[in-house]
Amino acid sequence: MSASDPDARLMSRYSCLQCREAKRKCDRVTPECTLCLQKSINCEFPERRKRRQVRPRYADASALQSPPQPALNTPSPSQASTLSREAAEPPVAQKKQLHLVAEHFLDPEVFQYAQLQLPTLLIDSLVTNEIAATVGGTADIRTIAQKHFSTVHAWMPIVSKIQFYKLLPRRLTYNRAELHLLLLAMKLSGDVPTQTPCTELHGLTKQFQHSVEGSGIFSLLVLQAGILIACYELGHGVYPAAFLSISSCARYAMALGVDSSVGGHLDPKIETFDLEECRRVWWAILVMDRFMNLSNPKRQLVTPDPDTSNYIPVDDKNWDNGTTGAEDACTLGSANGLEIGRFARLAQAAHLLSLVIKDVAEGSNDSSQLRRTIFALVHVSRIEARLRRLELCTQMATCFSGILLLDHPTSFQQVASPHYSSHADATLSTESSSVVEATIQMAERMKGAYDSIKDIMAPFVLHVNYKAASIYLQRAIEEPDSEAAAYVAALKKSLQLFSQRWLVADAYLSLLERRETLLLLRQLDS
Repeated sequence: MSASDPDARLMSRYSCLQCREAKRKCDRVTPECTLCLQKSINCEFPERRKRRQVRPRYADASALQSPPQPALNTPSPSQASTLSREAAEPPVAQKKQLHLVAEHFLDPEVFQYAQLQLPTLLIDSLVTNEIAATVGGTADIRTIAQKHFSTVHAWMPIVSKIQFYKLLPRRLTYNRAELHLLLLAMKLSGDVPTQTPCTELHGLTKQFQHSVEGSGIFSLLVLQAGILIACYELGHGVYPAAFLSISSCARYAMALGVDSSVGGHLDPKIETFDLEECRRVWWAILVMDRFMNLSNPKRQLVTPDPDTSNYIPVDDKNWDNGTTGAEDACTLGSANGLEIGRFARLAQAAHLLSLVIKDVAEGSNDSSQLRRTIFALVHVSRIEARLRRLELCTQMATCFSGILLLDHPTSFQQVASPHYSSHADATLSTESSSVVEATIQMAERMKGAYDSIKDIMAPFVLHVNYKAASIYLQRAIEEPDSEAAAYVAALKKSLQLFSQRWLVADAYLSLLERRETLLLLRQLDS
């Protein structure tokens, strides 16, 4: 038949491959369409159109990761080019959602007046087969949660126990990626590595965190997971990851509007969240940000200093039981009772630590009033601990670290100054002398009760042990016959014991050895 004879030509059901690739309208005339005939190019028609496979909306993770089946027909080069280009482009709905997130950051005023809302992304493909296997099924999820709430939750209570179990069925369907990230972080924060903290679980959790945040998901669960990951890195000495993780959490919290939860004017974005949960998350970031600056007070904080009008968390026990909520919270300036809870006491300590860091950074010469204020909080915490049988080592250790930082008696620059007294007690205030003695007593108590508290012990207590050991070490070198050497040995044994839970204790022990070497060399030079 002649292709130029219209009566002899047949019509194909589909456009030719060349017109498809060039994105032009094909008249589907066989054996060669008119456009290909005019351009003198080879014209090919598909034998049949492949039926598009419909992926389930909530696919199982193992199905998403199954290897591709070999095709029956090998596509032509033009078909392969078209298919690869389509695979590289994200779905239209996902692109639209990502654009909304970008618009929210680029011009929040227009975003608000246009009555737009951040999308709730449903990206089940992020939950890979490996992640699903690590988290496990429903029974495994409950086991992870129960262990977390009985261990890490004791000193970092940022996840509502009631809300977690209440919303678990819904989150398994509609917030699967965020929930799996939080569960991985819960599991990681309670993990006790033996050799190196850079375990497979840590690497998998960090990689998944990066994927979830990069997808544009804005969720309180993602922020809570980031804080728990930072706790693991801080406790096991994973630097600079711990420092960067806390900064990232602060930025994510501000983008989410969580920072407004402690003030009087709430960000509309957090109206759907539990207000008390948001406050606890923000205070956790404030505490960790300031703890990071104990080693370098002149370093810039990434979060603003709290003030007396900020609301602090409610009593932990009542919150866990669901008998109190955010409306029962008091401010820093009005918290005068003896029953405000452990985390609220830690919030008070973080507020005073902010003042300490500012005082040291500015080089203030008179910090006596601040010392007395911190010591008053220590006194109140001891009374509450005795009356309510609470363990407040984390809060008191934070206060102790602040008092010692005000004196910074182990600074090598201070030792080198011409006004330095060779007697170690001369550089200590009355409060600091009391603190180093109390630190020894606290370390001895914790050593005696190690088996019962090791799972609920926070890594914050290790820093004050190191600082007290540094002070006694200086005294032991200057006065070999004093009992300071015995105190140094006791604190070292305490750090060695704590290293079974937090590997950062090994780094503190190494620093003590280096400090001892430097002090001996300086003594020989003098």
